[in-house]
Amino acid sequence: MKRSIHFLLFILFISSINSEAQNASDTIITKEYFGFDFWGINKTFWQDVYKQMEEDSIPFNLVGNDAVNWQRIEPEPPENGIHNYHWELLDTLVRSTFLAGKVFDLGIRPASNWGTIYPADSMEVCCGMSPILPDSLSHPEIWGMTAKQAWKEFVFNLVERYDGDQLGQADEDINTNMIKTLMIGNEPEAPGHFFAGYHYNPGGTVAALNEIFELVYDTAKFANPDIIIVRGKSNPGMIFDDKPDNIIAYSRRPSLFDSLQAEFEYGAHYYDMFAINYNDHYTSLSGYVNWLNNAMAAHGFSKPFLVGDARTNLFPRDNFFEEGSQTQEKIMPSIYSPADTFLIYPESENYESIKTQWQKDKVMQSIKKLVMASANNQYQISLQPVYVVADFDQAIPRRYMWMYGGFFDPYIYENTYSLAQAREPIYWAVKQLANDIMGANKQSQMLNLGANIYAFKYFKSSGNDPIVIWHENHFLIDSETNLLQRNQNILVDLSSVFASPYVRVKHFVNQVDDLGEAISIADDTVATTSVPINEFPILLYPSTTSSVSNYQKNENIFIVYPNPIGKTLYIQTPYRGAIDLELINTSGETLFKQEEFSNEGLAIEIPHLSEGIYILKIICETDRTVSMIKLIK
Repeated sequence: MKRSIHFLLFILFISSINSEAQNASDTIITKEYFGFDFWGINKTFWQDVYKQMEEDSIPFNLVGNDAVNWQRIEPEPPENGIHNYHWELLDTLVRSTFLAGKVFDLGIRPASNWGTIYPADSMEVCCGMSPILPDSLSHPEIWGMTAKQAWKEFVFNLVERYDGDQLGQADEDINTNMIKTLMIGNEPEAPGHFFAGYHYNPGGTVAALNEIFELVYDTAKFANPDIIIVRGKSNPGMIFDDKPDNIIAYSRRPSLFDSLQAEFEYGAHYYDMFAINYNDHYTSLSGYVNWLNNAMAAHGFSKPFLVGDARTNLFPRDNFFEEGSQTQEKIMPSIYSPADTFLIYPESENYESIKTQWQKDKVMQSIKKLVMASANNQYQISLQPVYVVADFDQAIPRRYMWMYGGFFDPYIYENTYSLAQAREPIYWAVKQLANDIMGANKQSQMLNLGANIYAFKYFKSSGNDPIVIWHENHFLIDSETNLLQRNQNILVDLSSVFASPYVRVKHFVNQVDDLGEAISIADDTVATTSVPINEFPILLYPSTTSSVSNYQKNENIFIVYPNPIGKTLYIQTPYRGAIDLELINTSGETLFKQEEFSNEGLAIEIPHLSEGIYILKIICETDRTVSMIKLIK
């Protein structure tokens, strides 16, 4: 392919570009606010993913792909100024994404076997970057240009190909700008990605990284002034998980902070947004965003943030941090031990019960991350990955934890080839969250309700403002397992938050059936003064006495705790008549029955139950109204 005439215009007029950062952030949460990053089998596989998401009305409109290496598009250098680009696979992906009505958060990396200092084939698959080959090591007499010129032309042609203006277009059917945001690199400041680190030394420096930012920004903006240039995802790891002060955080990984400070001194003229990889504990984001805001302000600028990886996995790392040769102790207790292998052995005796717990925990952690990201006024939040291609022959625990991090279960898919059957609870739970906070102002409010209570209010023009809430002490350790304590149940008084006498409790899906369909949990209605919460987030809405759910009349409100249940079950209620109780399993069998039970200080000894879901049926004797309360063992 010959160099575009428009690129020659770029050479002539590049000095006229206005490089001021554009205001990329709108104020209302829309479908485009939610994104998902994908890895997967091949580009055509994503047509099936899009189709399944459309059938299920998953409202995620922005698709992240940070694996577009220069090497993949142009594996051989140009000859006498003529490029030989390979767009076929990317064209297939872009076209299927266009037909699905979505747009790209597209990441590019200057990884090349011929155009960069360190060969692309020697880098890590996920994030490898290397400085562009300098002019002194290029071969313009053969290529017709230097490596830097070839990189600029690649960026220009990439943006021009998919910007919808019919110039250099890949497909006439694609008549809109498909690249919403163009992200430069992925974790470039991480050791072993751009700077010297764990496995290799790609020869990176801050000056060389800044050069890449400048080349991409000027070139992409010339091709499409509306494109949003993003500074590739910065990953602080877990150094902010326990909310340390800046001095402690710096001591844990000084190389991260030093490289960013040097970059900020250069200025932020060459990107519009700063992206963050957010794949550890949900508490880390606010600390990191606060540090970044302060550091940027000290250098005279500010930028909106994009959370490009609100990780759908739970503690994917072993929860330690490493700087140089010193390995530090764990910052926070993990729900799982570092050597988990249960996902490797589907034939093991307790595989299904442990996997069920894993799926619930994945929902729990992911919802918290998405909520925390929105509370920090992010431009866009994205979950990674949707699907990871499985390799069940390599029994590496950490790899399996990553493979099981997506919306679809890779083991089920590889055995059934059915995306529908492979749907995980997280698939449905994030749909719930998206639908509930859609249309709200992006700037949610964190409520101060006491120690270890996380509550976030979303403001809607309708006035029906949802609150997401949970309670968790991150350092409460179970003495028997030496792991993070579960079932941290408390009652919280929300009368200062809700003017209504009752609160409707909406639960997130945390189980699916054999067909991958969501097992929905009925809403509860509880007194505003006594709302039960624990470490699993719930959605709350104000409720009047005329809109009590679960077949409950005004006074027939029952608070049942703890849930998940232990040996004893407690019931609180303002109702003062006799009640009948039945404990029912999901097959409809009655496991426990007690008639004409007095509810004064009611405590019930629960029979031995296996792990699973149960329904407590409460019948009020006075008017035979029925309450159905879901319990988890």
